[in-house]
Amino acid sequence: MSTLRQKRRERGLTLHQVANSVGLAASNLSRIERGQQSPRPASAIKLYRLFDQEVPLEDILNATTDEDA
Repeated sequence: MSTLRQKRRERGLTLHQVANSVGLAASNLSRIERGQQSPRPASAIKLYRLFDQEVPLEDILNATTDEDA
């Protein structure tokens, strides 16, 4: 499970809540969490700040999953 998804779930937030907070479609956020898409830099920074920098920026920007490594 991605760090981003893990932190979102720990905080009890839905995909839609987080997506709306940072200006993304929920489907795009889902792809970002699954490592299928990288966010634009501005969105990555918003996600980083939203999670109080607990999710490393590298994890947010990295579009590969553990299965791909």
